[in-house]
Amino acid sequence: MLATLVIVAAVAAQFALATRLLDLDILDQSQLPQLLTVGAVIGAPAAILLCAVAWHLHFLTRERRRNAIVEMLVEALAVPANPEDAGRAVLVTLTESGVATAGVVAVLSTDAADESTRREGASDALAPVATVGGRRGWSPDAAPGSELPTAAATRRESVTDDPWLLGLESTIGRRPWVARIPVEHGDEVLGVLLLAGRRRGWLRDRALLHTAGTLLAAAFDHGRQYQVAFEHTRDLEAENARRREFLYAIAHELRSPLTSIQAFAELLTTDRGLLDGNSDLLLASLSRGVDRLATFVNDLLDLGRAEASGLNVTTSVIDVTEALRGAETILRPAFMSREQALTIDIPDSPLRAVADSRALEQVMLNLLSNANRFTPTQGAVGMRALLIEQRVRIEVLDSGPGIDQADRERIFEPFYRVHRAGAHEVPGSGLGLAVARRLTELQGGKLWVEAGDAGGSRFCIELPAAEEPATAR
Repeated sequence: MLATLVIVAAVAAQFALATRLLDLDILDQSQLPQLLTVGAVIGAPAAILLCAVAWHLHFLTRERRRNAIVEMLVEALAVPANPEDAGRAVLVTLTESGVATAGVVAVLSTDAADESTRREGASDALAPVATVGGRRGWSPDAAPGSELPTAAATRRESVTDDPWLLGLESTIGRRPWVARIPVEHGDEVLGVLLLAGRRRGWLRDRALLHTAGTLLAAAFDHGRQYQVAFEHTRDLEAENARRREFLYAIAHELRSPLTSIQAFAELLTTDRGLLDGNSDLLLASLSRGVDRLATFVNDLLDLGRAEASGLNVTTSVIDVTEALRGAETILRPAFMSREQALTIDIPDSPLRAVADSRALEQVMLNLLSNANRFTPTQGAVGMRALLIEQRVRIEVLDSGPGIDQADRERIFEPFYRVHRAGAHEVPGSGLGLAVARRLTELQGGKLWVEAGDAGGSRFCIELPAAEEPATAR
């Protein structure tokens, strides 16, 4: 188009010059063809050269402008951000630089976990996260009317064909030019960048559109990695805090029995006469201190072996009711001493599960001991077992103060104590529940706690049920 205009202008100028020369009697009619021939020979290459120069300058200007827009996009996306902020930054940059009049950024919903859906980009999986140029009251919940493009594509569309375009009608008109750019990171489809304007202009520049989509995809991935790194750092800080609490709790638990033992040793060293008449009391105190220290060390060793999978857990088909009755027999005196009612609801027939009988008995001892300590005197504790589908379920119910929702997972951490009045007065090493959960997991089961039906807490264990042997016909 530009070359044609230049050539037409050169020919018109040549004819004007020839006409002027004829009017001034400088040139006669017989010389006119020669003049036009010479002018054509000289003017045509000059016109072509001028066209090439003009086209080169236009190309350089456009390339410089494209680079400037890309630099603005890079600067706008330099700081890691969530998809909403990144999408809006791209739209603001492209609209303010004149590339588009309005736009929408949509991402593929995380609910669309199916890989084929993510690759094909079904429209019902898209969710808008940012828009610029939308009219007041535009609903971001409007579903797009087309699927994700496989490459940057620009065409003229009617706003009635897409609810998102209809929401931008006030700024782009009824028949806008629309560019749809896929936002992809490698082989993963992340979303779509939709740009619209009354004129085609920069919307036909596929190189710029592809770069915008690539930068937006990189920003999404960068923001995602930043979020993962931030959460990892936060988890490490929380882990360090728990480690400090763990060490403090160990020191605190060791100090009490060691203080008792040390005091008794000092008494024996300084004045053996103190044993006269007080030997039974002092020896009982020493025995309690040693027992408490031994129990704590054993619990700590069990936890360490369980965390390292060093406990000898061998699963086989067992009768769960035998392990439950064994644990109840051992702890029956503890419930009697506190006048607590212990009710047992266990089937008379064998209840078979794939588990380790010794490990399961240890788990039940820890749960029943925990219920005994936190249930008040003359309270009630219950234990029952039943078969639910392909799982054997065991429940230990108490009538204690209950556990808040926020603490129901943390109580299985070593040494964690619920922060409430009187909790520190309850004896125990703070390791029993942690050991119980790990032993349950080693047997292929799971352990959790929930609120009881009438207050208190319900600790639940589920183990894989043993398959019934086929009967002969």
